[in-house]
Amino acid sequence: SSLFPICGSSISIPQAALYVFATIADTTNGLGLTARLISELLPLQKNFKDLKAQMELKSYDLSLFQSRAEQNEHHKLCELVKRIEQELLEAKSAASEKQLLYDECITTVSLLKKSICENTNNQDVRLKDLEKKIKAIKAQVQSASKDLKGHANEKERLLMEMEAVKQECASLESQSVSLKQQINSLTSEVDGHKTRIASIRNADDQAQSELNLFCSKIKECDTQISCILREQQELQHKISETNLERKKMENEVKRMEMEQKSCSLKVEKLIEKHAWITLEKHRFGRSGTDYDFASCDPHTAREDFEKLQVEQSGLEKRVNKKAMALFEKSEDE
Repeated sequence: SSLFPICGSSISIPQAALYVFATIADTTNGLGLTARLISELLPLQKNFKDLKAQMELKSYDLSLFQSRAEQNEHHKLCELVKRIEQELLEAKSAASEKQLLYDECITTVSLLKKSICENTNNQDVRLKDLEKKIKAIKAQVQSASKDLKGHANEKERLLMEMEAVKQECASLESQSVSLKQQINSLTSEVDGHKTRIASIRNADDQAQSELNLFCSKIKECDTQISCILREQQELQHKISETNLERKKMENEVKRMEMEQKSCSLKVEKLIEKHAWITLEKHRFGRSGTDYDFASCDPHTAREDFEKLQVEQSGLEKRVNKKAMALFEKSEDE
């Protein structure tokens, strides 16, 4: 059940071992391929060297032919020159092709050397990584063995728990039998309660019908009460209006009483101040006299009185008070 992390994914220990052996096989196959390529390129290099030597020989022959052409006839020389030029062109084209092939071979050889060096370096690194992974796998195998022992202990514990569960199931079965008996007794009680509920529902229906009658009577009483309340409100409104009128009348009576008191006080003061009022009192209100109050208007009399007071005040300012005092003294004497 233990896993080993490789290339970002977790695999089991056997799979990790297979992966290690597969990587070793891939590296050995790569080294074999590079060796075969080198062995295939070696004869090509030899051919290139041979062609290069032939080209040098042909160029040397051309130089010889040129020297001979200077000594032979003109026609033969021209033909030889043309043939040699043709051969030279062919040799140059073949040499260029071989040069290209040689360059390609050199590049492939350099690449193969680099790949060989890289493979050797990578092989060392991979071998080190594989050794580390093998060590880790061994450690995981040891931990897996420990886990296996723990699982065995867990298995024994689970077996013991299973036996305890079996015993508990037996006790629960006995309890279920007793519970079934209790359920039967409770069902009988429920049936009795159902009969009681049916009788209670009948009584409830009767009570509901009586309640409906009472509700209808209460509604009638509510309508009557609402009418009575409206009448009561109207009467209260009238009572409030009469109370306001009564308060107004009481205030008016109080005001008149106050005026009467003030008038009586004024009359008493006038009687005390003017003695002629008591003498002429019996003539007050009689027609044909100066005290006929019904024939005169008090408002006009008041206005006349105020005018006379104004005239008197004006005359008092004009008259010499000392002369008037002397005149009054002389009259008294």
